[in-house]
Amino acid sequence: MFRILEAQAPAKQNATATIATLCGRLQSATLLEDRRAAILGLRSFAKIYPASVASGALRSLIGCLAKDLEDVDTTKVTLETLLMLFNPDESSPEASDDISLWLADEFTQRQENITVLLDLLETNDFYSRLYSLQIISAISTARPERTQECVGTSPVGVSRLVATLDDKREAIRSGMDRLTFTSGLI
Repeated sequence: MFRILEAQAPAKQNATATIATLCGRLQSATLLEDRRAAILGLRSFAKIYPASVASGALRSLIGCLAKDLEDVDTTKVTLETLLMLFNPDESSPEASDDISLWLADEFTQRQENITVLLDLLETNDFYSRLYSLQIISAISTARPERTQECVGTSPVGVSRLVATLDDKREAIRSGMDRLTFTSGLI
């Protein structure tokens, strides 16, 4: 009897196949809930398999930031996933400094990618603001000149960064301080 059930069980997927499936779901999802579910799945792999997740889903994740800007839950999960890609687990077989450079390149190649992060600094949501600052800082650490150029050419770039200094929450202000001192953006 057990062998009959075992024969009917679906084949086990490996991480690469699961990541590819989730990336496909994220790219083809039309409903917010479907995108969020795919992002949650990708988030669970982002620390251990950053290169696989980034190669299959980075553009879609950035696109979700712009598309789902008004949905706090999806934005938070997307930002968390992106942060995990910038800071992978050191024991990961895919961990490398090249991933941060590649991620920073993807963000800085298109002005609207940085602009969406700057737009998130205008929200009242604590995590959206904090995670956006942390991602901008990670991008600036990897590609300081290009980040300065993107922020400087954005009509609201510097003013939004400066406005975060007035935030009453210590974590936001210290994140901004770190960004200022490490990158010289302001």
